[in-house]
Amino acid sequence: METRPREAEARSSLPGPLPDELPARLEAAAAGLFYVSETEAPFRYVAFPGAGGQALERERLRALLALPAETPVAELPAERFFAPLVEPSDPNDPVAVENAGRFRSLHETLATQLTGLRAFRVGRAEVRYYLLGATAAGDVAGLATEATET
Repeated sequence: METRPREAEARSSLPGPLPDELPARLEAAAAGLFYVSETEAPFRYVAFPGAGGQALERERLRALLALPAETPVAELPAERFFAPLVEPSDPNDPVAVENAGRFRSLHETLATQLTGLRAFRVGRAEVRYYLLGATAAGDVAGLATEATET
C-alpha cells in the first residue's frame, strides 16, 4: 500500500513544522544551552495557543502573561539578544567556541521556525527573556529563559 509515501509527501509540503513537532525542534536546538547571567538558566519552550492572529508587541505580551501594568516589558531585536551569545567569550576555549556556534544555530532555528521572531525582556533584577514568533498554526511560541541582572 502507498499510504506511507503520500503521508510523508503531504507532511513535507506543509509550511513549517506540524504543531506537535515545533516544541521538540526548539527544545532540541536549545538542549544543553544556558543563558548565563548571575545565574545559569536553561531555555524552555513556551506557547500561547491561538494568539498569533494579533501583532506581538509589548502590551500584547503583557496581556498574554497576565502581568501587572507596572511590570517592565521591553522589546529588543532578536539579533541584539543573541549578539553576545554568538561570539565566543574566549576564542581559544573549544567549549566557548562550540557554545557560540550552538547559539548561532539556535537563533537560525528560531528564525526559520517562527515568523516575526522578537525578543522581550520582562522584569527588573529577576528578568525573564522571551524569544517569540508566530507559528504556522496561528499560535505564538518560542523559548523563554531567566536571568538575574543586578
